[in-house]
Amino acid sequence: MSTEAWETVGVVEVDGGLVAFADPMHLSETIPLVLSSDGWRPAPEESHFPRQLVAVGTGGDMPVPVEIHRGQDGRVVAARMVFVDDLDDLDGAWVEVGRLEIGASGCVALDPSVPYPNATRVLFELRPGTYVAEVFVWEDDDLALRLTPEGAGR
Repeated sequence: MSTEAWETVGVVEVDGGLVAFADPMHLSETIPLVLSSDGWRPAPEESHFPRQLVAVGTGGDMPVPVEIHRGQDGRVVAARMVFVDDLDDLDGAWVEVGRLEIGASGCVALDPSVPYPNATRVLFELRPGTYVAEVFVWEDDDLALRLTPEGAGR
């Protein structure tokens, strides 16, 4: 996916050091995460099961743009939130941290630690299906969270 293909659709105001993608119909459900030296991660043995929310630490509080990638037919097929402005210049790696099941209600980007009345949430269209959730890791830092369709070449 080229850098030119990403389109900003909103901004999440991070106030709790976390960002997440979720199916908006399941925001009341919680997903157990563990904090390790690699940051917030789902338990490794559970990462192959689709979830309704995936979250990662941002390393601080900041505005984080929500970006989408459109397929050839113009429909949204992927999304990401990047915590730095030079991601495309870094030689890090995308590491799978789980899978997210998206239904017909689309997807929402948010800081899951902020209560709803105070939270900024960005709702956007995303094809229903299972998405691979990946974190971009560079020098032991998590710099982005991305969703791509399961089975797609990444």
